[in-house]
Amino acid sequence: MGLSPDEVAERSGVAHADVLEIEGLPDDLTCFYSVREVQQLCRVLNIRATELFGNDVSEPGISVEELALRIHDECRSRGISLGQFEELVGWGLSSHIELPERLLAEMKIVVLQRLCQELRMDWRRVL
Repeated sequence: MGLSPDEVAERSGVAHADVLEIEGLPDDLTCFYSVREVQQLCRVLNIRATELFGNDVSEPGISVEELALRIHDECRSRGISLGQFEELVGWGLSSHIELPERLLAEMKIVVLQRLCQELRMDWRRVL
């Protein structure tokens, strides 16, 4: 888009140094940035978030509300508590699940990947 790292940083809310690191260290994107931050960065760059992570997803996207329902359904189908499911995922879901928008604001991409692995779905559908 012809934007400088400073312009990308200003428009996305990602620090200038972080924009440079994302370019040089792509794994940082999955480990240190939330789903919401990646979505905002992609809006600034005028690309779909799935474009950052390979091919398009063949299945339709899902909303964060549907993701929360799937988490509850998965717990019921396994006969486990949300706390036990959190241990499998390696991240505290219970403080976020009642306000699903908080999931995307605080969940790092790497956690989303692990969560969706447990849910047996392509994590990119959430992007």
